[in-house]
Amino acid sequence: MGYYTTHTLNAKNEDISKILRDLREKIEAGALDFHTDIFYALQMDGNYYDAVKWYNHETEMSAISRLYPEVVFELTGEGEESGDLWRDYYKNGKVQSCIAKITYDEYDESKLRGL
Repeated sequence: MGYYTTHTLNAKNEDISKILRDLREKIEAGALDFHTDIFYALQMDGNYYDAVKWYNHETEMSAISRLYPEVVFELTGEGEESGDLWRDYYKNGKVQSCIAKITYDEYDESKLRGL
C-alpha cells in the first residue's frame, strides 16, 4: 500500500540531464552524505520513470540542491488522486511549495455553441 506520485524534474538555469548524470556518478562513487531515491522516480532526462512512493522527496531535493547551489530545480508531482498536482522549487537547500489551483471560466453566453 501507499500513495503513488509521478514526478518530473527540470532545472531553470542548467541542463538537467548533465546534473542528473553528475548526481548518478556521485551516488555510484559513494560521495553523498545522504540517501536518495531520485532515480526510482526519474529518468536521466528528468522525466518520470515510474509512479513511486517518494515520501522524502523534499528532504532529498533540498540536499541535492545544496550540491548545485546556483541551480533552480523545479520538481512537479501528480498524485494518484484527481487534482493532486503540485510543484516545488528548490535552490541551495531552500524550497518553495506550490499547490495547483484549478479554476473554471465563468458562464459566458457568447461562448455557447450549437452541437
